[in-house]
Amino acid sequence: MEEELSRTLEQAILPLVEFTQRSAQPLDFLDPIIRNTKIKLREKYEREIREQAAELCKREKRRIHDQFTEGGFYSAFSEVLSDISIYPTAIMKGPVLRRVRKFITAKRDVAEIIIPSFNRVSPFDAFPSPYMNSFEDGYFIELLHLTPQQLYEMIGVPGFDEDAIRSVLDLYGDSGFKETSVGIREVEILTKEENRSLDKTIDVIEFWGPMRGKYLKELGLAINDEDRYYDVCAWVVDNFLIKAMLNPDPLGRKPYVKASFVEVPDSFWGMALPEVIQSIQDAVNSFARATVNNGVLSSGALIERNIDRIQDSAKKEILPFQIFDVRESMMNAAPAYRFYQLQLTADRLMQVLMFFQKMADEYSGVPAYAHGDVTVGGAGRTAAGLSLLTSNAARGIKDVVKNIDSGIIEPLVEMQYFFNLYHYVTSEEDIPDLSISARGSIST
Repeated sequence: MEEELSRTLEQAILPLVEFTQRSAQPLDFLDPIIRNTKIKLREKYEREIREQAAELCKREKRRIHDQFTEGGFYSAFSEVLSDISIYPTAIMKGPVLRRVRKFITAKRDVAEIIIPSFNRVSPFDAFPSPYMNSFEDGYFIELLHLTPQQLYEMIGVPGFDEDAIRSVLDLYGDSGFKETSVGIREVEILTKEENRSLDKTIDVIEFWGPMRGKYLKELGLAINDEDRYYDVCAWVVDNFLIKAMLNPDPLGRKPYVKASFVEVPDSFWGMALPEVIQSIQDAVNSFARATVNNGVLSSGALIERNIDRIQDSAKKEILPFQIFDVRESMMNAAPAYRFYQLQLTADRLMQVLMFFQKMADEYSGVPAYAHGDVTVGGAGRTAAGLSLLTSNAARGIKDVVKNIDSGIIEPLVEMQYFFNLYHYVTSEEDIPDLSISARGSIST
């Protein structure tokens, strides 16, 4: 910019200098003119640079939005949002290259293309390395469940071994393959997948992490130093290595992002909403059961029957307008039947239950009035007071949104941005110098 500004300034003042020399005037009077011209030219160039940067930013924004739409980002993100409130950590994967069938409008035909795609990762299929805090701290393993067709579609995708894939399909294409490593059976029990034996999918172990260079050289990868550790991606089915490649990300990042309802320092797993209110939920469940039991017991009378005054053949049931035949007993003058009505205390139990429910709202950071409860006392009786309460309640929600912004949105968009720079931007003039910043927690 400075060189171009100097050339433009020189071209602008050169006629003035020549005129001054011809008229034999001193050059001192040109100083304010040169200074003002330089300021105006700098402002002009800065304005043009900002306009160009804004246009490049809009162009990249449209491109990323189109890629997110085609790659299934928005549907996967909706699933991840549900995971945040249920599981300790919600995990999303992308961008990763996959072969898909797409209708080409201009050609009015269907073609198979390779696009960056996104998907939700089940926490039951995620295996981080010990003492792992983030995806960049060690290795990460994901257990994939692919159909034979999905595995076949990996043929031709960079990094995959076509011969190994065909060998896997020949061996397990009809019967499927289930990974029997330690912990897999426990996952099936937790997820209630008793019928996995009827499933014909093929389990694939996907590994992301560092590996020593000499082992990569044995696999045929081009490396410079056998003692150096390289970030790699490997897919294994039984004893078949169907994919082995260096991490394509220039910064060595794994294509995974995560977020939790409550982040736990120095831990990969966070805390989900059920864990935050677990003790309160136990109390609510106890009082709910007590309320039901009290309602059932107090709905009818408890009956005491004097067997000395009642025939042995008498049925143990009471019907309306029923006539009882009883004996007279000189030794026992007690009534043949006594009725006891238990006191109904459900209303008091419900008051305690509601108290714990309000505590759960406060502990979760989402009070009842924040999601539509109109029965708010105190300051909530006025519009200004309710607005203040709602604004304060939004702080808890903002913390969760902030976790999503910093854990999922920013790194995912940044990885897609660098992916585009390496694969789609060819001219240096079209390279946008962007800094990714998610602003969802600011706008909520």
